[in-house]
Amino acid sequence: MKIGSGRYSRYIHFIPGIVLLFAILRLPYSYYQIMRWIVFLSSAYYFFDQLRQLKTYEKYCLSRFQIKYGGSALVVLCGAAILFNPIIPFYFSRGTWMILDMIAGILMLCCGYVYFLNFGD
Repeated sequence: MKIGSGRYSRYIHFIPGIVLLFAILRLPYSYYQIMRWIVFLSSAYYFFDQLRQLKTYEKYCLSRFQIKYGGSALVVLCGAAILFNPIIPFYFSRGTWMILDMIAGILMLCCGYVYFLNFGD
């Protein structure tokens, strides 16, 4: 599944990571609410897309490393979707959120980079 087909559509996968890294700054609370939706929806999208790819990999009998890596990505993406869900939010201190935002931002940028390389035009 591909998002968009325009000239800049390859870069859309970097948005969640960038949004998370900007969350380290002191911004209005509405920014963090919007960020939760962006990260939640993109994590859910990546999760289901990774699940679909994992099923495809199993059909073609690729190496166990690829299947294991895909399973690890599923756990990370599911964790991000749960942690940043806007429906039943978690409440942590600002310092804890800064650490979580930084870690999640880096992971989402890595995920975006993989999509950029594999699914670009």
